[in-house]
Amino acid sequence: MALNKPGFWLAGLAATFVGNGIGRFAYITLMPALIQANWFSKEDAAQLGVATLIGYLLGPIFIQRAIKRISNTVLVRCGMILCSLSYLACSFPDMSFVWFYSWRFLAGFGGAILMVLAAPMILPHVPTNQRGRVAGVIFSGIGLDAALAGLLIPLMVNIHIIFAWLAMGITCAVLGTSKE
Repeated sequence: MALNKPGFWLAGLAATFVGNGIGRFAYITLMPALIQANWFSKEDAAQLGVATLIGYLLGPIFIQRAIKRISNTVLVRCGMILCSLSYLACSFPDMSFVWFYSWRFLAGFGGAILMVLAAPMILPHVPTNQRGRVAGVIFSGIGLDAALAGLLIPLMVNIHIIFAWLAMGITCAVLGTSKE
């Protein structure tokens, strides 16, 4: 299938949905519940957000070096896997702060890979007259997940915080298994 087919546009949307949407916005929505349930203090919950940001900042440096040896496709798959594993790993409430910090860092790192590589991997293969539309589809994953996180994370937390983490991890895994 050629990259200018809608399935690849949706793969790009999935990458931004996972990389920035779930990685950042869903965690922000989850933070108050983590604090209220005594998983973390306010300071520790904020530090986990910092861990994600550090991953986002270091991810592009890694990409710049790795892209010479590893294909974009492999890097994007690795980004999806890192994000998925990070959310699944955070569903274990009795782990150390270092455990959570490491996995939140990896969520940011994987998210950076997805945000940096999704559009450049797809857009060169799209006809010039459709690139604006396709870029819009790709980057709409960020806003789409921000809205969904605000709506769904509180509902998931009402079931259980562990359920919310698992739902994010499973969503990332499902979106990352695209055959496109």
